[in-house]
Amino acid sequence: ADTDTLHTLPEPLDYTPNIELGTVEMPISLEISPTNCKQCEEKLVRLQQELTATVQKLTQTEESLSQALTDLYFAQNDIAQKEEIIDQLTIKYNLLIGYTMDVSAGWYLMSGPNTDAYPKTVPDECIEVMYIYKDNRYEMVDYFPARQGVWVKFRQACQMTVEGNLE
Repeated sequence: ADTDTLHTLPEPLDYTPNIELGTVEMPISLEISPTNCKQCEEKLVRLQQELTATVQKLTQTEESLSQALTDLYFAQNDIAQKEEIIDQLTIKYNLLIGYTMDVSAGWYLMSGPNTDAYPKTVPDECIEVMYIYKDNRYEMVDYFPARQGVWVKFRQACQMTVEGNLE
């Protein structure tokens, strides 16, 4: 009902409140009985209908919120399970310990896999020299140290494969 609307009644409204004290679980029951006021009775019926409709809407809203909360819990559980899968995939990804690439003649800075590895080329003997940076100087090597960068000079275009060991 609109609280800013002023209604003028033809006759005084006599009512007898019947109040029973209550709590949140058992609210106060207020009964207003109009006497000699047909408009009041009709208005009270309309207000009661509006109140009933409002209670129904609140009940529906509560049910919707309850369902949304349930959906949220399921989504959180789903995310938690997917995070575990992602962690497992990351672990599996880390097991990839080699690579193959086509190169042309010249210098390349390349990465060693998770373990020490000896490069293979097609055609053979395509690598001219390899260096790593160690102890403040460059040191010539014939393998890729684990997880370390290696400067590689290729004599000609070739395909190089670097594979570590699963130990």
